[in-house]
Amino acid sequence: MFSLFFDNNEKQGKRPDFLDEAWTYYKKRINKPEPANLDFDLMLVDEESGKQVGAEIKELDDFWGSLPPRGRLGRQCMDIALKCDYGYLSILGSLSELIESIPPYYKTDEGNIIEKPEERMTLDENMVYAVLGDIKSLGVLPVFLSRNPIDSFRLLINYMIHDVISDPPITLCSKPRKNMHAINVLCNLPGIGWERAEAILEQYGSVSEFLQEAQACLDSDNLGPLENLKINGRRFGKSAHKMFQVDGIWGLA
Repeated sequence: MFSLFFDNNEKQGKRPDFLDEAWTYYKKRINKPEPANLDFDLMLVDEESGKQVGAEIKELDDFWGSLPPRGRLGRQCMDIALKCDYGYLSILGSLSELIESIPPYYKTDEGNIIEKPEERMTLDENMVYAVLGDIKSLGVLPVFLSRNPIDSFRLLINYMIHDVISDPPITLCSKPRKNMHAINVLCNLPGIGWERAEAILEQYGSVSEFLQEAQACLDSDNLGPLENLKINGRRFGKSAHKMFQVDGIWGLA
C-alpha cells in the first residue's frame, strides 16, 4: 500500500480536487491523499519499503515565476533530490509551449515595462534548457505532461508507483550528480555556489578536509590560502571572507 501527500500550501487551491479525481483510479493501492508539511508539491511513500518519490508541479505561467533570482524552483528540486529516492519536475504543457510562453516583456529597476529584444528572448530560451539540464543532473527528472491537470496527475502517479515497485525506475534516465550531499553542505556557506562547491570538492576531496583548512586559516588570522584558491582559473578572493559570516560552524581561536 502507498500513501500520497500534497503540500499544505495547496489546500486552498484546486490541486487537491484534481488530485482526488486522479487518485480514484488508484484508490485500491493508494490511501486517500493527505496534506503534509512538504518543501515540494507531492510525495508518494511505499509503506512497505519506505521508499519515497517526490514531485514539483509547474503550470507554464508558474514555471517562469519560479526561476531565479526570485523563484524557488532550484531549492525545491534540491529538496526532492535530498529527501526522496526518486523525483520529478512535472511541467503541465509541452516543451514547445513552454518556450512559446516566455514572457515578452521585462520590468526595469525604475518600474518601466520594456519589450524584450530578440537577443534577450534567445537568452531566455537558452536559460530554460540550462535550468532543465541542471535539474536533471540533480537526479530530478523533468517531464512534460498534459495541460489537463487530472490527466497529468494520473500519469504522474503511475510514474511514481512504477519507480518504487519496478526496475529500472523511469528516473534512471537522469543520473544524479556525485557528491550531491557534500555539494549541498558547501552551498549553505555564504559566498559558495554550486560551481565553487564542485571545484572545492575536486581539490580537497571532502567537506571535512576543506573545513579543517578554513578553520586553520581563521585561527592563524591568515585567509591568504583561501583567497588564492583557484576555481575555474579565478581566485576565490574576498569571497573567502563571506564563509565565516555564519554562526555555529566556526570555532574561535
